[in-house]
Amino acid sequence: FLSWVNQTDCFQYLGVHYADLIYFLTGAVPQRAMVIGQKGWLASQGLDTYDTIEATVEWEPTSGRRFSAHLLTGWIDPERTSAMSDQRITIVGTRGRAESDQKRRGLSVVTDEQGLEEPNPDFCMPYGADGQTSYQGYGIESIKQFLNDAVELQSGRMSAEQLESARPSFQQALVSTAVVEAVRTSLQQDGRWVDVPLAVRT
Repeated sequence: FLSWVNQTDCFQYLGVHYADLIYFLTGAVPQRAMVIGQKGWLASQGLDTYDTIEATVEWEPTSGRRFSAHLLTGWIDPERTSAMSDQRITIVGTRGRAESDQKRRGLSVVTDEQGLEEPNPDFCMPYGADGQTSYQGYGIESIKQFLNDAVELQSGRMSAEQLESARPSFQQALVSTAVVEAVRTSLQQDGRWVDVPLAVRT
């Protein structure tokens, strides 16, 4: 940590995964970002990096109805915390809400149509409207899926194009990279709104 932390920040290291997730789940394109960073404890330890970074990123789906994602990332936590990593995500929609707690390995979804659902926390329950999305977390299923995909591609039974809409790709990573760049620029500009590069938005 000491050897590389001055070259990055907690949003680049942690927040980028949530930008990836938002893009993969919604297909929305990031438009702009506004950021507040706090330096304190780490700076007092001689590390020139932010303790926490709070970013608001505005996204636009194909419907044109923009939404905001509020991402709070941080390097610090109390010494007596119950886990080395504490990651949560809440998605609030018009007719439903989903909450995932990485530390407790839990997922709950409540919608007007289905009420409360709590998919299997053992990461083996297929979940999604099309039956092709699985909530797998750190379970074996995600590793098996990757290996199966590699075999299918190598044998010619599946093409990379067929996987494009079902799996994350390097091309899609350009979107989260652009979000990271907008966040960095907003930090340098004292929290001003910064447009995500136009090449990503078009």
